[in-house]
Amino acid sequence: MTKVTNISPGPRGLHTKDGLVFVDPHQVWEGEIDDAALKSALDTGWFAKGEKKAPGDEGDSEEVVNLKTQLAERDQQIAELRTKLEAAEKAVSEAANSNQTVALKAEHHGGGKFNVTQGEAVLLSGLSKADADAFNAMGEEDKAAYVEASKK
Repeated sequence: MTKVTNISPGPRGLHTKDGLVFVDPHQVWEGEIDDAALKSALDTGWFAKGEKKAPGDEGDSEEVVNLKTQLAERDQQIAELRTKLEAAEKAVSEAANSNQTVALKAEHHGGGKFNVTQGEAVLLSGLSKADADAFNAMGEEDKAAYVEASKK
């Protein structure tokens, strides 16, 4: 019995003692074949005597195995970092979308006058230093009430 492997990328015909047999790519045929037919098949470059593995099935070298391990570790690190990034982006988004109010405070504007601000928005202007100090000493609810009363 002779073993022959189709090493071509497509199915190929092999003339055996039993007649023409088609062998799929990288498949092994085992049977009886004349020496002349075997030599002719091998000379085409489509067949190899014995069992041959398909390209990529030979097994990886130690270097390739190490590289694959490193790649898998890097993929894991990337996945972990992406998870952390998504969590951070979510936290930033939630903070931006929440209705947390920025504290009211009286800030010096120049010329001895103070403005009441909330973040970058100026709500009141022209306060004296004494009024600004008194405003900053108030609680948040009192500050909000003072601003509302002063706007009227």
